[in-house]
Amino acid sequence: MTRRFLTLFSVAALAGCGAPKSDYSGAYVGGDETALMQLHIVEGDGGQISGNLAVSQLDYAAGQVKLTTRPISGVRNGERFSLLAKASQWGAPDSPLSLEANGGSLVLLLPGTGQTLEMQRMGQAEYRGRLTEFAQALNANDVGLLPED
Repeated sequence: MTRRFLTLFSVAALAGCGAPKSDYSGAYVGGDETALMQLHIVEGDGGQISGNLAVSQLDYAAGQVKLTTRPISGVRNGERFSLLAKASQWGAPDSPLSLEANGGSLVLLLPGTGQTLEMQRMGQAEYRGRLTEFAQALNANDVGLLPED
């Protein structure tokens, strides 16, 4: 009896030892000196993805950071994401986004240019710090550190 119980327990334990399914839900941040992007994704059943994309750009004429936010939806198939940033409600075209998981980060394949942008998983406090650093370029221009173009 004990032998049967141990055998059954062992089989049940081994069945639960499969590799855990990756969940990419969370916030990812990436950018350069021209734009800072924050991608929030929530992964649902069957690889369905929902969330939003926030793009911060420097508006030197207004002296502020311009923020554009778009809802996103799409699917994940293994390590690849096919998303759509929706903008039609503002009269702009929807934008397809293609991403690929790379360890703990996501790599955004920029449409039309073939360039890539690595987006790191990042908490809200870290993102605010990164946004503050990004906005410092506005102050640098005020004191003559950047060329007047």
